[in-house]
Amino acid sequence: MDIKDAVEEYFSALNAMFAGDAEPIMHIWSHTESAAYVGPDGTYLKGWGAVENLLEEHAAMKFGGHVEASDFHYIESADLAVVYNNVKGHHHVGGKQQPVDIRASQVFRKEGGEWKVVSIQADILPFIFPLAE
Repeated sequence: MDIKDAVEEYFSALNAMFAGDAEPIMHIWSHTESAAYVGPDGTYLKGWGAVENLLEEHAAMKFGGHVEASDFHYIESADLAVVYNNVKGHHHVGGKQQPVDIRASQVFRKEGGEWKVVSIQADILPFIFPLAE
């Protein structure tokens, strides 16, 4: 799998998480202490245990909606890749459809021959999470 396939898998897994299925997103993340998450709720987490708990919580929220990424910029070496993109779509929050239009980045690292997400960072979406307000 090349990095573009891994990014496609990541966004597919992200949309599955929005529907309540955490399994795909758990698979694509690095299960190491170097994992880091700077999310659209303003949360900054370090280590797989903290990231895993948050991803499970997000799946349980079942935001619904769908997002897609575009305007990709890849910086890649043999075992590390940084990907910048725009993410657009929508979520359903409080019975209302809310637009998503943010900038994001993902850092992937090769682990056991597979690209794994080791870090993400995204603009804040204040309508979803109370911590972002």
